[in-house]
Amino acid sequence: LIGGILFIGTAKYDKTYSNNRPLTDIEYSWDILSSAWKLASKSDYTYDSNLNIITIINYTWNSGTSVWDNDTKSETSYVANNKIASVTEYKWDTSSSTWVNSARSDHNYNAFGNDTLVLAYNWDTNTSSWTLLNRTVFTYNSNHLLTGLEIDNWDNSLSVWVNSVKQDTGYDNSGNMASSANYFWDINSSSWTGFQKYVITFYSGTSILQTKITYTWVANAWMENTEIEDLYDSNHNLSIENTYAWNTGTNSWDKKQISTYYYSALTTGIVPATIEPEMTVYPNPVSTELHISGLINNSMASIADISGKIIYSQQIIEKTIDVSKLHAGIYILQISNNSGKTNYKFIKLP
Repeated sequence: LIGGILFIGTAKYDKTYSNNRPLTDIEYSWDILSSAWKLASKSDYTYDSNLNIITIINYTWNSGTSVWDNDTKSETSYVANNKIASVTEYKWDTSSSTWVNSARSDHNYNAFGNDTLVLAYNWDTNTSSWTLLNRTVFTYNSNHLLTGLEIDNWDNSLSVWVNSVKQDTGYDNSGNMASSANYFWDINSSSWTGFQKYVITFYSGTSILQTKITYTWVANAWMENTEIEDLYDSNHNLSIENTYAWNTGTNSWDKKQISTYYYSALTTGIVPATIEPEMTVYPNPVSTELHISGLINNSMASIADISGKIIYSQQIIEKTIDVSKLHAGIYILQISNNSGKTNYKFIKLP
């Protein structure tokens, strides 16, 4: 009881580490009836000689037997340069007391270490074999920058790949990401249909944003929607941000909002710190849930799409983030806390 306000616990974590890598992660929940913490879940981690995570076993606490029950497990193998070769996920079968295959992804790379193909499988319990689920194909330009990503689903009845979603990315002469267009496959018209696009310009020779235009898909073509224009002062601080909306009647931009920024002479001189390299985000690619190990308490998570739009932001209570409702594509997960912030790029599968 603090200041007349009763605070009730929601979650607590105990973590052990070795070489800045998590070994055990135990989560507790608050039991209102007994006013005490009770065990909820546990994760154990093992690593190879290069400190790559190779096994994660998740458990749930059985209050009836007072033991940890196996829940899920993932095993990861690697190729040269510590690149992931495959990830296999398992579920615990209580009837047979054995681990049962659940899902698998196989990764392929080019000579420069870039992803070229990821094949995802589900375990078919009827045939006791792996069944293709989808594939993610990556393409790059001569500077090894990602220019295309396409996700196709496997039609098992026809034994063919069926288009699903794709993303085309362009760059300016400085290597800045200058455009991104996202499409889904329309089975009725057998053609790609756009659902998100943006074009960015930068001040010459810099990575400082000048304009950002978003588009919508109308009558089988991209149409301008909104524009943001950023202006900076002599100290390179953002001073004015103009927002425009596209007027379809006049085929021109209408100014809708102007934001003016003011700065004091006070500076802290603080350089943002980086988080210790102990956090792991998996699986990647992901279909339903992102798991985070080595998480520091009071951490915030945000997810942005490739255009930089924040589509998820909240304090992390659980060690998982539900991404099942995200469209397929590339996203950036940012974890921030008192130690600083770090970003993880992940691929959302259909």
